[in-house]
Amino acid sequence: MDLKEIAVAVAGATLFAVVLAPPLWLVFKGIDMFERLAKQDLERIYANTDRMTTAMGSEPHVSFKYHTYSGVLLWVNQVEHRISAPPEVARDALRALLRHTLKYGLLAYGALFIPLLAYSSYIGQKRSLRRQSASQRRGTVSDAQPR
Repeated sequence: MDLKEIAVAVAGATLFAVVLAPPLWLVFKGIDMFERLAKQDLERIYANTDRMTTAMGSEPHVSFKYHTYSGVLLWVNQVEHRISAPPEVARDALRALLRHTLKYGLLAYGALFIPLLAYSSYIGQKRSLRRQSASQRRGTVSDAQPR
């Protein structure tokens, strides 16, 4: 290697270290922070649901299954949630999970479809909760297991 090739290699390494590496580091750090915030939000939703379920005692439970989505660009995380709680708590948890998806899922590559999927699933599960709650009030057996 002659002196000119060494100078080009050093210039290229310097260019990468000064110009390209910091933005790449910020992108990966940002994705990590975004993932951490999404996880903390889900933990908060579960903690609130557990706290309210415990506070309501032995009230009959309804249950539902809901998928949340979160992510940035090509990184997408889909999580299935199965929750069994008193009707009011279940409705609040379902609403919070929808908000989570709309807040943390809109930056993912499926951003055009995620709100439609999330809202249609929300409407279906809300209808199921209402049906389960009504059958419990009537005293009939309900389909308490999520589909």
